[in-house]
Amino acid sequence: MAVVPLKQTAVITKPGGVNEWGNQTPSESYPLKCRYDEGSRIIASRSGGVVTNETAISVAKVLFDKLQDIGYNDDISLINELGITMTRKPKEINIKRNHVGRPILTEVFI
Repeated sequence: MAVVPLKQTAVITKPGGVNEWGNQTPSESYPLKCRYDEGSRIIASRSGGVVTNETAISVAKVLFDKLQDIGYNDDISLINELGITMTRKPKEINIKRNHVGRPILTEVFI
């Protein structure tokens, strides 16, 4: 049982490879139960006290149960409540462990 409720689903797509003849091998996709929180913020660049540039940054934190096989080359697809699909590669992967060292959550920032 997960530490937090996992009510959403993410689709993990592993990258395909090249076989010994140089042909592309298909990528594999599989769904995983998850919980994700998404948000955005605006970063303002200042020069001499004057805002010279603003950049909007969107971030999503995805929590998976226990230890999951997720790498930096994988694509993670999420569909929010508005029906908007977000597909990105992980920027940071953290494994959260309990007091005896067993993995209880895989935390992925995309």
